[in-house]
Amino acid sequence: ALVEDQMARLRKAIDSDKARKWYENQGKGNRIYLGRYNGSTMVAGYEYEFDMNGKRGKVNYKKIDELKKYMEDLQVLQANVESYCNIHPEKADETRYSFPRLDGAEMHSRWDMQDTPPDILITNFSMLSIMLMRECDKGIFEETRKWLNAEDIQDEGKRDQVKENRVFHIVLDELHLYRGTPGTEISYLIRLLLLRLGLNPRHPQVRFLAS
Repeated sequence: ALVEDQMARLRKAIDSDKARKWYENQGKGNRIYLGRYNGSTMVAGYEYEFDMNGKRGKVNYKKIDELKKYMEDLQVLQANVESYCNIHPEKADETRYSFPRLDGAEMHSRWDMQDTPPDILITNFSMLSIMLMRECDKGIFEETRKWLNAEDIQDEGKRDQVKENRVFHIVLDELHLYRGTPGTEISYLIRLLLLRLGLNPRHPQVRFLAS
């Protein structure tokens, strides 16, 4: 429920028609990408099949068809939402951002986010714990670590300067709920995340935001 609530707010903030116009005019076509990564995010598993030695084999068409069906359903849903908003303009603002759109800055597939992590990733602690243990999610942390280290900057003289301005933000919703034993477990989970990214709680490249 918390994830869905935040997704609606984020869609309105960074993927509205007004935001898209700003990206086009002032953002040089760049966008702020977001993605929801939890148990309901399509599609679990790999794009390819692997043998006992971990060697990649043929394409997993069953998983691809599963994702294709989901995206087709999402396209129909988007058309229905737009139709409803046109008929009920007084409810458009509330309705439109409660559902994802295919043509914007929201990422829908686990595979896409594993290859190219979004700027804002929404998840929960259970899913984060699983992601930190799975090979298929390794790319999310590796790509983020490379970004923090400015490994995409070829000029080593500029790398340190760029690195200073790249800050990883951890936003914790409903922070007051995390206390006692569950709070301790979550604190260690966050430390594990930071360790995976080459950070620590006092690192200059990490910021904590809480509500």
